[in-house]
Amino acid sequence: MRPLKRELQFCREAEARLLELIEAQEAKRQPRSTHHQLPPQGRAFDLNVLGERVRDQYFEGAYA
Repeated sequence: MRPLKRELQFCREAEARLLELIEAQEAKRQPRSTHHQLPPQGRAFDLNVLGERVRDQYFEGAYA
């Protein structure tokens, strides 16, 4: 039973460290332009909205 407890503790510490690293990495990111900032509603939502914006710009001729 002890090795499992040690492994569980290790996993919890590793998860906490990874979360700290992710938060630090995201804090370092500087938005390049306030024009393209998206509301904080989740990464999948942000990617969806971004995809829609790029598609709309493409069809409006922004990339022609």
